[in-house]
Amino acid sequence: GMTDSNRLFATQTPVIMAALRTPIGRAHADKGVYRRVRAEDLLVPLVREIVQRTAVPPALIEDLVLGCAMQHGEQGANLGRIAALLAGLPASVAGTTVNRWCGSSLEALH
Repeated sequence: GMTDSNRLFATQTPVIMAALRTPIGRAHADKGVYRRVRAEDLLVPLVREIVQRTAVPPALIEDLVLGCAMQHGEQGANLGRIAALLAGLPASVAGTTVNRWCGSSLEALH
């Protein structure tokens, strides 16, 4: 018979399997906690953790939606797509970055 997880994977209904956030710290150009850490270095372990927690086969993931406020410099690229690829998800997995300032994570969930 069909297991519960197989039923879930067979559905055409969009499903949010997990939502996590990167660590937060003081934001300051000279004293910021993560001022010397690339965004990808915070994101890749997070994406891998989501895949591990959910046990969803990576080939079944359709999209990675990332909320990121106040992008600048190298963060101006599509971090959602970059994080998906660097985390080892298949190239078939789409990735996007949503910037709605303080509402970025909520907009990503929507």
